[in-house]
Order: sequence, then C-alpha cells, then structure tokens
Amino acid sequence: MRKPYPCGGLGRRQFLASAAALPTLIGLNVSAAEPKAAQDPDGVPGKLGLPGPYPGRVIEARNPAMIKDGVKNRDAIKTTLARGMKELTGADDDVEAWRSFFEPGDVVGIKMNPVGTPLANTSSELMLEVIEGLKAAGVKTRDMFVFERYRQEFMAAGMHKDVPDGVRWGGLTPENDPSQLQLSWPGDDPVAGYDPDEYMTMQLVSRGSDPKDDRTLRSHLGLLVTKRVNKLVLLPVLKDHGSAGVTGALKNMSHGLVNNVALAQYARHQRV
Repeated sequence: MRKPYPCGGLGRRQFLASAAALPTLIGLNVSAAEPKAAQDPDGVPGKLGLPGPYPGRVIEARNPAMIKDGVKNRDAIKTTLARGMKELTGADDDVEAWRSFFEPGDVVGIKMNPVGTPLANTSSELMLEVIEGLKAAGVKTRDMFVFERYRQEFMAAGMHKDVPDGVRWGGLTPENDPSQLQLSWPGDDPVAGYDPDEYMTMQLVSRGSDPKDDRTLRSHLGLLVTKRVNKLVLLPVLKDHGSAGVTGALKNMSHGLVNNVALAQYARHQRV
C-alpha cells in the first residue's frame, strides 16, 4: 500500500499525470540591496517584481517527440518551449514572449539541476534553447551564467561540456566542502561564493555541529544571486520528496542557491 506523504502532498506520478511535461521556466528580479521589500504585502515594484505578471499560472506543453528511446530531440524541445512561452505571455511569437521577461543589459543566471544524472537531470538541450531565447531578447552571452550549487556535481553530469563559448559556468561551491559552511574561496571565479550579509537563520543545527558557531545556524545566498545577476531562469527536475510529495522550481531556489542546506534538509537535528 502506498504510504501517504506526511504533508498530504501530491505524488510525483500524480503530478506528472496532470502537469506540464516541460520543465518549469521562471524569470524573476533578484535584489539583495533591499531585503525588506520581500516583506511588503504589495510586493516588489516593477513589471516583473514579485509576485510577477502571471502569479500561480502554469502552462502545460506536451510533445512526445521531445524524447524517444532515451534520446532527446532538440528541435522538438525548441518547438515545445516556444509554444509554452507564447501561451504563457499571449505573445504572437516566441521572440516577443522572451522579450516580455528579458531585455538588453540584463545579467541572467540559468540554474541547472544535476542530481538525477544521467537520466533525470536538467537537459542540456533545454538549457541551449533558453540561451537562444535570451539572445533573441537582446541578452549578451557574456551576461549569462549557467550554474549549479556544486561545481563538482555540475561537471560530473557533463553539463559544462555543452555550455556555449562566451557563456560563463560554474558552481556556487567551487570545490568540495564537507562542512557546507565556507563562504569564500581564493581566485576570481565569478560564480563562486556566498554573501556574508544575506542569509536566513534557523534555531537548528545538524547533529555533530557546534551550536556555538553562528555559521551552523545560517544558510547564505550565493553571491551570484545577490550581487551579479538581476534575473534567474530555473530549470528544475521534478523529484519525489518524503514530505512535499514532489519538488520543482521552489526547491531549486531554496536549496539550490544557498549553502548549509543540511540546516533544513536532513531529519537528524537538534534544536538550540
């Protein structure tokens, strides 16, 4: 008998039966300069400020030709992505749809997810079509970053091999850090590092950590998000989750853009 999810969540198979076959695309303004703006009940000002122009709207775009016998068809992915973008925005063509979110001068981060490699990670074909859409909207390749939280996982999935010339790539954590507490690394990697001034605090520490070390209570946002880009595109993977049932774009942000994910992710904690 299938066990219910603790939070009454929707199972992955149920979700896939009723939701989009296409991975979720989200573009949003990111600002660390005025964190209190997120607490404003009227949202963040501007056309693309929270809660965004299409709050709660989900577009389903199915196309069995996108993958067949384990082989992805980039032309089919391109066509399906364009159809989804037009339906979301009401634009007459996909270029107009991309321009409703992006414009020349934007600096855009494209968040990948390699955790299900090799069969259930973000596809390079989708990433490449997103880059083409951004270029059509006037965003320069030098102003694009393709990234993941961990550089090693990004490379282990082979994602770096498909990033076009001129687009920068990497990981917020550029090398192995078992503690998950390191904020900075030597060098000038434009993707790496976490913002010491932008974090959330939980009165929990992972078992075995020192509760007197304030770093164990905090998860810091990546510097790429707070200082270097002004918009994000999230390319998540739909995954089974013991509490939520299924996770997607929100977890790609909540756990994919911060350090010390053990603070909220693992079950064995002690309260301080």
